[in-house]
Amino acid sequence: MEVILSYNWNVYKVFKSGKRAKTPFCVIECESKAKAKEKFLDEHLSGKDSKLCKYIWSFVRSDLSQE
Repeated sequence: MEVILSYNWNVYKVFKSGKRAKTPFCVIECESKAKAKEKFLDEHLSGKDSKLCKYIWSFVRSDLSQE
């Protein structure tokens, strides 16, 4: 039996200035950063207005340093 580790990923909005928001926009549970990005795009940005699409998003594992 194979055990798949799942992590919580904090999703931060990155502004045009390059500064990241202080608090996460949301938290996504996934096995990898790539899957977290895919899940975020599907759940939070698909079909939404372009306001959220104009930002850059940063994904940081919640169990690691957030700096």
